[in-house]
Amino acid sequence: MFSALRNLDISEDAKNRKWLIRNVMGGINNFMKSGTLLRQVVNKINENISFDEVRGSHLFNGLYETMLKDLQSAGKAGEFYTPRPVTRFIVEKVDPKLSDVVLDPACGTGGFLTSVIDRYSVQTTEEYEKLQANIKGIEKKPFPYLLCVTNLIAHVMIIRLIDNDLLDFIHKFLISPYLQNEIMNQQVGASREGLSATKLKNFCIPIPPFSEQQRIAEKANELMMLCDNLEAAEKELNTIEKLFAENLPKSILQAAVQGKLVAQNPNDEPATELLKHIKQEKDELIRGGKIKKDKPLPPITDDEIPYDLPEGWQWCKMGELCNYGTSEKAEPLTIPNDSWLLELEDIEKETGVLQKRITKQNRECKSTKNIFSTGQVLYGKLRPYLNKILVADDNGYCSSEILPLSFDNIDSYYAVTYMRSPIFVDYANSKSYGVKMPRLGTDDGKNALFPLPPLAEQQRIVSKVDEIMMLCNELKMADSLPFSQKTSSIIPFPQKAVASVVSDRDMNIGIAARGNAKGGLVGQAALDADELLGEE
Repeated sequence: MFSALRNLDISEDAKNRKWLIRNVMGGINNFMKSGTLLRQVVNKINENISFDEVRGSHLFNGLYETMLKDLQSAGKAGEFYTPRPVTRFIVEKVDPKLSDVVLDPACGTGGFLTSVIDRYSVQTTEEYEKLQANIKGIEKKPFPYLLCVTNLIAHVMIIRLIDNDLLDFIHKFLISPYLQNEIMNQQVGASREGLSATKLKNFCIPIPPFSEQQRIAEKANELMMLCDNLEAAEKELNTIEKLFAENLPKSILQAAVQGKLVAQNPNDEPATELLKHIKQEKDELIRGGKIKKDKPLPPITDDEIPYDLPEGWQWCKMGELCNYGTSEKAEPLTIPNDSWLLELEDIEKETGVLQKRITKQNRECKSTKNIFSTGQVLYGKLRPYLNKILVADDNGYCSSEILPLSFDNIDSYYAVTYMRSPIFVDYANSKSYGVKMPRLGTDDGKNALFPLPPLAEQQRIVSKVDEIMMLCNELKMADSLPFSQKTSSIIPFPQKAVASVVSDRDMNIGIAARGNAKGGLVGQAALDADELLGEE
């Protein structure tokens, strides 16, 4: 008999009954010596349990409880069963989704699997099929395996309606918070809670006229779709909000160097005139023999330009504006002991904050150093993704991995703003050479694009960036405060800027937060919320 059940033909098995029996018997061995006794047990079960009735499923539940209790009280011969509160806690922390495949490789009696099923809200046939396909377990011992299958069978109560026209409405009622609360209040069972068929039969169901049932079901389905949109948008916002304090400064810097942070003033001297002054001064230094003449940089092609600039700005190259790659050198013996000796480790990544100031007498100095002076931009070319850049507030000496840059006729702090922005950092990372110690080379540094605004606007940008960065720092430190407190002092952003549109080129700044969502999935969710909730 056991062999026949293990090899049942399931080619014609519309209700999966043969499949279920074949699957269960595949891991079962017969330890009963008396075939007659086994036959009597089968007859007894067959008389009292029917897969077509809710009462039969409830009897399965009773059998499961009895066998589980016997195993737990078997002393040293018993087996360990994880308490249901523990399985629920673990499943809650793992937080599986309906689309995830859940495997318990030592499933025992199925406690973890049923806890996973409890967590899902299965409402459609498609979701039920997905659940059936994604719940998997392995159990090598025959008896716990049988209990697991029994447990999963008993976990479902079959409700057949007298009138199938009621199906959609009754389904909405069964998943309603009211009935779910009633079920939670009336479920029974010590080791495994459940709801008896008798109690379910006694639940009161409000039945409206059939035409109204249809209207209710249609409206509920419509609103559920809106809820799904809102849930998706909420997840999108949660993802943004988790990284909001970290990404906001990058967005501020990107907006600043695109001309979107402060308004343009048509009375400002344009960047083209500023470039003429810079070229004139460089030519005078070359004629005086103070600097060497560099080989001409290749012109900027239209394909290189990442975004359009406002009126009065100009794209140029770093090598046109500063002494990238050239600096004065000093040998260790020539450096005074009380001189500032700067290393990359002294600068905080991303922020460029100077964390410590150490003199030569307190730091080992064996290699050649670069000399820098007050007002120069100090750029850490090693591992450019660390974004270690600052303006020197005193004279000193630094590692050869730090480049002192002189931006004549350009606000040094604006230069730092650009070199800390995502557009420059991405460029530096893409041009870096070396696997373990990547660094930006001299030629690539000179050829880096630089968006140059008028000098007066550079100063306004620096002032506004400083102001907003202070608010960003407050935001980082205010993670434990309510959202309304955190954003009470945030200024409106971005301010309007007058830009000349040359083409359709643009670059996303990437700023988003609750309360000002426009466009895309988030914007659609706002419209859905208005439709769902009405004017209130």
